[in-house]
Amino acid sequence: MNKNKILQDYIVNTTLHGKYTISGDHKKANTTYRKIVKVVKSLYKIDPEFNSLESLLGYGDDSVKIFAATELLFTKKNNIAAEVLEKIAKESGIFAFTASMVLSEWKKGNLKPLHEL
Repeated sequence: MNKNKILQDYIVNTTLHGKYTISGDHKKANTTYRKIVKVVKSLYKIDPEFNSLESLLGYGDDSVKIFAATELLFTKKNNIAAEVLEKIAKESGIFAFTASMVLSEWKKGNLKPLHEL
């Protein structure tokens, strides 16, 4: 699978995960999460520093940004990723809560990158 196809799958699935999270459809959100993990593992094989995810930090969907930033926390781009999460955390709603929790757990050392799951 090429990088562009992987990124397209990443965007589709992280967007859907956000949609299902907002609507409260935990079954579809969980199924989509498992797909995201597979996509991230595929991306890691060809882009282990996740350079291609950096462009998604400015994407128009908070779910996409949160997933991209979360994975980038484990790279040399962790400062940029943390800034994106901090900005989202200052908003309100489920994505603000998610961003806040990701940052909190990362700072405590409790977070694992998706490609290691």
